[in-house]
Amino acid sequence: MSAPEVNPLKSSKSLGDKYKSPTPVKWRKIGDSALVGTSGTSAIMMGAPLPEHYKIWIIFALNIVGVGAKVITNFSSED
Repeated sequence: MSAPEVNPLKSSKSLGDKYKSPTPVKWRKIGDSALVGTSGTSAIMMGAPLPEHYKIWIIFALNIVGVGAKVITNFSSED
């Protein structure tokens, strides 16, 4: 007899409750690593020999991805 399948989209917790609940260590490390990695890469991009308008958009995209990954990993919880 196997364990019942759990659908994460039909959880009893609301998104606000999931965001405020403690994030598991694994997901917190993934989110922190994504934020630090994209921030470091965007800092390196400032010195890249590319046209200025390319650098600005690449840095902008990297920062959005880093912050987005950090926020998304905050929605994981131990249910």
